[in-house]
Amino acid sequence: NAASAGITTLALGISSTVTIGSGFTNSLSITMNATAATTDTIDATNYTGALTLTYLDDLLADSTLTGGTGSSDKITITNDGIEQLTANDLDTVTKFETLEITGNTAMSVTTAGEMIGTGETLAVDATSLTTAVFTFNGTEESTGSYSISVGGSGNHIITLGQGADTLSASTSTGVNTIVCDDGANTIVDGTGVLTLTSGAGVDTITVGSGI
Repeated sequence: NAASAGITTLALGISSTVTIGSGFTNSLSITMNATAATTDTIDATNYTGALTLTYLDDLLADSTLTGGTGSSDKITITNDGIEQLTANDLDTVTKFETLEITGNTAMSVTTAGEMIGTGETLAVDATSLTTAVFTFNGTEESTGSYSISVGGSGNHIITLGQGADTLSASTSTGVNTIVCDDGANTIVDGTGVLTLTSGAGVDTITVGSGI
C-alpha cells in the first residue's frame, strides 16, 4: 500500500481528487502544481497523520480541502499575484490547524467561519512577510479562535474574530493597526507603533517600545 511504499509527497495537476484514509499513517505533503484554474477535492477526514498542503493563492478558490483528525495539519499559501483571499475562497477549507502565508508580497486574507470548529484554534503564520503588509480579517469567526503571528517591518492591519484570539506582532519598525471584537484577546506587540481599537472583551496587551 501507499504507506508501506514510503510515499510522503504528492504533486497534483489540474482538478485532482485525493482521499487519505485512516490506514495511511505517514506524514504527507501535497503540492498543487497546476498552472491554470483548478477544482480539487482533498479529503483527509479519517487521516490521523500530519498533512501539509501547498497552494498558490489564485488556484485555491474552487477547491474543497479537508484536513484530518490529527493536530498538525497545515495549509501553506503562496502569494502568486492575486494578493487577496476572501471568505468565499476559504469556506471550503476546513479541519486545518495552521494557515501559513509565504513569500514577501502584500497579502490580504479574510477567513471564513467554516474554517474553525467550535472550541478549535487556527494558527495564522504570516511571519514570512518581512517588509510587506499582511491584512487579516477574522470577524466571521464566532465559535473558535485565532493565534496570529506577524513580523517584519510592514504596516500590518489585523482585525480579530469574536473569540479569545492571540496576536503576536514581533514587528520592528512597522505601524500595526489592530481591531478587537468582543473576545478576551491577548496581544503582544513588538517595537513598531501600535494603533489599537479594543472591543467589549477583557483584552491583555503587552506593548513594545513603539507604543
